[in-house]
Amino acid sequence: MGLKLLTSFKACDLTDFSTLKTVADISSTVNKQTLLDLSAIRVLVAERFEIFEKLGPVIGLSKEQNHQETYAQILQFIGLQDKYADSYIKFQELLIVLQEWEKSLQSLTVIRQSFDPEQYQIPPEFSVHIPGSNIYKKYHSLLPKKP
Repeated sequence: MGLKLLTSFKACDLTDFSTLKTVADISSTVNKQTLLDLSAIRVLVAERFEIFEKLGPVIGLSKEQNHQETYAQILQFIGLQDKYADSYIKFQELLIVLQEWEKSLQSLTVIRQSFDPEQYQIPPEFSVHIPGSNIYKKYHSLLPKKP
């Protein structure tokens, strides 16, 4: 990816790589308080727009996309991605656990359905709410599909 970026810089006849450093510095100033406030990010972009404007062709933005709003959204996306990177990994781990847990839930459901309460005396524990089933229902649609 770094080589592609350098190639793009060369193709656009840009030799001032300090542009990247400046954009990285601006990106790091977009802190947790301003991530959700796009107008605050727009102000940061507006203050240094000439730098972003040079970067547009390098990252493949068309002339129609080369405006402050686009760069503000890009910075917001990068900031949010960094902020929630660990949470995303933990969420993926939760989905894996839920996928494994699904097998136990299905077995328990089959067992519960196989005993008719009119034919058998069912203990109270048998009809208790299954712990974790609400979480499973909430994220069921996000579980990887089985082949």
